Amino acid sequence: MPLTKLIIVGGFLGAGKTTAILALARHLTAAGKKVGIVTNDQGSRLVDTEYLHSQGFPVLEVTGGCFCCNFDQFAEKLSQLQALDFPDYILAEPVGSCTDLIATLMKPLKKHHSAQVALAPLSVVVDPKRLSRFIRDQDNLFPNEVNYLFAKQLEEADLIILNKTDLMEEQDIDVMQAFLQDRYRGIEVLPLSARTGTGLFNWIGQLTSLAPSVSAAPSVPDSSSLVIDYDTYARAEAALGWLNTTANLTVRPPMISCSLCASGVDEQENPIPFSVPAGEVQPADGNDLLLALLETIRQQLADRHQEIAHLKAYLVAGSDWCKISCVSLFDPVEFDHRMSIGFRAATLVLNVRAAADPEDLRLICESAICLHAGQAQADVDTLVTEAFRPSYPQPVHRMA
Repeated sequence: MPLTKLIIVGGFLGAGKTTAILALARHLTAAGKKVGIVTNDQGSRLVDTEYLHSQGFPVLEVTGGCFCCNFDQFAEKLSQLQALDFPDYILAEPVGSCTDLIATLMKPLKKHHSAQVALAPLSVVVDPKRLSRFIRDQDNLFPNEVNYLFAKQLEEADLIILNKTDLMEEQDIDVMQAFLQDRYRGIEVLPLSARTGTGLFNWIGQLTSLAPSVSAAPSVPDSSSLVIDYDTYARAEAALGWLNTTANLTVRPPMISCSLCASGVDEQENPIPFSVPAGEVQPADGNDLLLALLETIRQQLADRHQEIAHLKAYLVAGSDWCKISCVSLFDPVEFDHRMSIGFRAATLVLNVRAAADPEDLRLICESAICLHAGQAQADVDTLVTEAFRPSYPQPVHRMA
């Protein structure tokens, strides 16, 4: 039986990894291949998992730490996907603050699980706006350790995927591609627009052949493990506060004010006001709610000069949903998908990664959710929040 091909797609927070993985999954499925996906986060309640599920793909997640620090759990998820429907390809998205994947993930997989999966080259997706600030040394709202982490992710790539080229001028693509090729010599740099599909076939061609007779992924280069200072790496991760929140929203029926007689008191002298339902529950606009929510969170962080690494939210009501994100204080809030109709009951998932204290993030985000739900005449039920800083990275394996 042919091996499942494992395609690992890394990169910094907000680079567009999930959109790129979705583009890969759709293309491979259209070519008649079975695809499974494994997502990853330091916490739980992930926007990306919910989003990819909504697209019809089998998705499992490794939570509570990166793939490297939960290696056995990651291997188990691979086995579970294979047991479900033996996919031709498994696409894996590591945490956006993770690096050192060659030593802690890919080499251990080749040593301990070569009979289970064949590895494709390691792809690292990069956002051009963050890269531009990195080139100009203008990412000053992040501490230097975060820029160190960003550089290390690029350094260990087999393929650097310059994403979001649909938002760039042709000359800017050329400048960034030249910078990456000069700084990271020997690493293939591939321009891509995951949203439009431009450059996708070239990337897939570098990863694997789609020919039905081919049963093995291309051999992965014997890349050297990074020389990395784990104390600096740990400070980079701890510089970011992480928040994952879920909530159920239920729109209230419109109310009209009335009055009720107090017992034994003439109602004309002492009416007691109250409200009663005035009719059918009117749906709320989920798109407006999410846009206002993220704009409020972004403005609160901007007022504190606390940079955003990634801010994203997902709202689902039955089969209808919307997804929205922001990747920097300097970038706009953008929709990946809009709801087609309003909602009466919906589930909200919010993920924030920012250079902020986790408890500040909790206060900002929970207050913003209650504010904008209230403006939409919706009650907030079962609000659950995780807010924390990642702990010191302790990979299960590290093969230098």
